[in-house]
Amino acid sequence: EFQKLPGNFVRAHEMQRRAAKGTIVRGSISATEKRLFMRINWGIILTFHALNFWLVVKLIRLVDSVYAAATAVLALFVGAFVIDVYSFIGHWMIDNYGTENTPVVGKKVILPFRVHHDDPMELTTHGFIEANGNTCAASLPCSILTLVYLHMCAPSPGNESAIWLSGFVIGFWGLFSLANQMHIWSHMLDEDLPALVRVLQGRGICIPR
Repeated sequence: EFQKLPGNFVRAHEMQRRAAKGTIVRGSISATEKRLFMRINWGIILTFHALNFWLVVKLIRLVDSVYAAATAVLALFVGAFVIDVYSFIGHWMIDNYGTENTPVVGKKVILPFRVHHDDPMELTTHGFIEANGNTCAASLPCSILTLVYLHMCAPSPGNESAIWLSGFVIGFWGLFSLANQMHIWSHMLDEDLPALVRVLQGRGICIPR
C-alpha cells in the first residue's frame, strides 16, 4: 500500500520504524567533506566516461569485418554478464570488511553502504554525481590500463584478442559504472522513475523494483 504514498512519507515511516526497533545510528560526513567528495566525483565521472568513449572509438577502429563486429558484440555481452559476479563480491566485501573510519574508503564508500542497509530509501536522495562517483572510480584503473596496452601494442584491425579485450572492458566496467544508479532506480517509486527506466525494468534489463 505504501506504493501509493509520496516517497518522502514512505521514507519517513521506514526511518521511524527502524528507530523504534533500535537501529544503530551511523556516523555522517560533514558539509566540507561532502563538498570535497562531490568535486572528486565530478572529476572521476568525467574522466572515466571520456576514457570509455575513447575506448569505444578504439574498438570501432579494430572492427574490419562482420566476424569482428560479432566478436565485439559478444565480448560486450560477456563483460556485462560477468559484472553481476564482480558486483556481488564487491558488495559482500564492503558489507563485511572495514568500518566507517577506515582510511580513504571509510566515509566515501563503506558508510553509504551501511546507511543503505539501515535505511533503504536513503539511497534515493542521492543525485547522479554523488551516487556514481565510487563506481566510476573503481572502473578507472582497468580502462586506463586497457588504453595503455592498446597504445603500446598498436594492434591491427581485426586483431581478435584486442577486440575481445576492448569489448569486455567496455561491457564490464561501462555497466558497473552505472550499478549504483540502477540500484537507486530499483528503490524509487514508479511515478518518480523516467519512462524509459520503467520500460527497461519491466523487460528485466535494469534491476527491477
